[in-house]
Amino acid sequence: KGVKNIDNYVKKIPLIPPTWRKSPVDETGYGELMSHALDHLRLAGKIVIIGYSMPHTDGYFRYLLSEALCTPDLPEIEVWDLKKEPIMRPCINGMFGPIIGQKVRYEESGFKGFVRSRSAPSTLDFTHS
Repeated sequence: KGVKNIDNYVKKIPLIPPTWRKSPVDETGYGELMSHALDHLRLAGKIVIIGYSMPHTDGYFRYLLSEALCTPDLPEIEVWDLKKEPIMRPCINGMFGPIIGQKVRYEESGFKGFVRSRSAPSTLDFTHS
């Protein structure tokens, strides 16, 4: 995409940039990064979120998800964290909404579990962590 297209799109995002940024979001690399992330999320067949607590105060992530999930086909969504599911399920439902939230696969084994689930057991050695 051309920078002008990104700038025009970012100006429409109804968000306040992070407090550590004092310039408008359309004048930062953050706006461009957000636009690219949204493009990739919209095209994804699967979204995997690892080790993120999903605080209800994270407006940026909520915005990205709401924009990304407005597609004809909902991607598979997996969340991997170390917290127990009864603790994380309300966070997932709060972030995705209760209808999509109930379709989200949750795993309590975090990053190591995610890697183990996609690797041959003989290639992994987590004994030194």
